[in-house]
Amino acid sequence: MWTKTQLAYFAGIIDGEGCICIYARTHKNKTIDYFPRLQMMNTSKELLEWVTSNIGGMVVTRLSKNPKWKTRYEWYTQRHLMDKIAPAILPYIVIKKRQIEILIEFRNTFNIHYGSKGVPEEVYKTRHNLITQLKSLNKRGPLPSPMSPSA
Repeated sequence: MWTKTQLAYFAGIIDGEGCICIYARTHKNKTIDYFPRLQMMNTSKELLEWVTSNIGGMVVTRLSKNPKWKTRYEWYTQRHLMDKIAPAILPYIVIKKRQIEILIEFRNTFNIHYGSKGVPEEVYKTRHNLITQLKSLNKRGPLPSPMSPSA
């Protein structure tokens, strides 16, 4: 498996360059597909080659339409690797700790067999709540200023 040094280094990369998100798509028949993502983009092919050879995952090359821009490389995981690596890096994550915790909580809602009746409504609500929390954490722009105490 991974060494503590590999996990700590990878966690640092995720904290700085990583993206943790969950996309949901609702179909006309009301079924929902979920697409959790643990990914990163970088212009350093060497960095992403280190990640794939030491951690796993896949790298895709993204050529720029602008000739002044460098080629980007996108690393991402499949779900089975995501389920193993997210808890393994959690002790080393600093900045995106809550995002990783949400990703783990979300994926755990899929580790239960619900039988022929399908997924209970409360599980869909939990998933939706986790997606909403993650979107809020990932929102761009300044954080809201803390409320000043009333005099």
